[in-house]
Amino acid sequence: MKTSHVRSPWTAGSCLLLMLLLVSVELKAAETIKLGLTYPNTGRYKDLGIDQARGALLAIEEINRAGGLLNRKLELVVGSSGRQGKEKEQIQELLKVGVSMAFGGSLNPVVTATTAARSNLLYVDTLFHSPADRISRPTVFYESYDSWMAAKTLAFYMNQQLRNRRIFYVSSDSPWGEMTESILRKFTNSADKQEHGQSVTRFPSPRRKDFLSAYQQADAEGAQVLVLVQYGDDLAKALQVAHELGIKENMQIVAPNLTLTVARSVGANVLQDVIGTVPWSWQVARDYSYAEGVRFTEAYVDQYQTKPSAAAASAYTTVMQYRHAVEQAGELGAHTVAKQLAGQTYSGPKDPQTWRESDHLSVQSVYVVKGKPRDQVIQGELREDYFRVMSNIAGQIVALTPQEVSQKAWEGI
Repeated sequence: MKTSHVRSPWTAGSCLLLMLLLVSVELKAAETIKLGLTYPNTGRYKDLGIDQARGALLAIEEINRAGGLLNRKLELVVGSSGRQGKEKEQIQELLKVGVSMAFGGSLNPVVTATTAARSNLLYVDTLFHSPADRISRPTVFYESYDSWMAAKTLAFYMNQQLRNRRIFYVSSDSPWGEMTESILRKFTNSADKQEHGQSVTRFPSPRRKDFLSAYQQADAEGAQVLVLVQYGDDLAKALQVAHELGIKENMQIVAPNLTLTVARSVGANVLQDVIGTVPWSWQVARDYSYAEGVRFTEAYVDQYQTKPSAAAASAYTTVMQYRHAVEQAGELGAHTVAKQLAGQTYSGPKDPQTWRESDHLSVQSVYVVKGKPRDQVIQGELREDYFRVMSNIAGQIVALTPQEVSQKAWEGI
């Protein structure tokens, strides 16, 4: 297995970390099928990029051990221009080195996907996103869940467990932040902003004082539920400030999109009792006895001595689905392979998912999780058993219908 880099894909320390995690086999470039990974690979979001690289490399190693694909070995190529505003350059760099497909995410997913589509490159977005950020192109797919699915799933839970409580929203000043808040308000009957207040924080990199001001406002308004519509490091900062202020003593904290990366960042004490959603976690595989998910988790832990995140699972699944589609197509042509993917139902580390033909969204179950007490977390393997799985909702129930997508239903809420 070989990993190539277009210039320097991560900081020196991170690059060294990845190289130490791999067992490299020298292969001639002409013999490999190159798969490209896109993601902001420095700064605040690099950990998600590393998780995706690990998941993809595990899949590539398994495929190469089994003989490769079309009698050729696979190779991962990580784009270097992952900073915001460099999305076009990242795809163009990957094209120059001859990738057959690309996957991952970016801070501007529309630009990344559009650039790939215009270049006839098969592209799979593997990260949490807004429906407004999806484009409809024959060679573009979306493997993870979206903000509509997360918010609607969370609304089901909140309507049962947190009914008739005053809600306060602290939302990112971003399209997905605004949309997620609007969807939650719609499905939890909290549209009245006089009754259920809000504070908007800048994106990216909200300041500590933004959260302090928001929490003071929430407390003054008598909020009982604090919804943090934040993502990644921004969510981690929001949770840490809330913990320092003792917010959980008077309010239930809800975070629509939780990740293992955030859990590791803030720790068990901060995460305890926080409610959120995930498309997958290793606890989901364990608790629901998903055999492939359990096997994937064990292989990942054996390789990297840490538990896999949802981002790692999505990247792993994407590579495996690409292999299956190429085998069915008998070639690497983007449009031919895309036709094999569209409409297919597949099972990876979780229950079955379907690449919907109309918009290539992977329709899948979404899970509600809650942060465990610290004493339970540290008793678990590798001290990473952060989440208790509370419930799940089938994707067919929470995903936008094709008609709603065509009508851009999110614009009317």
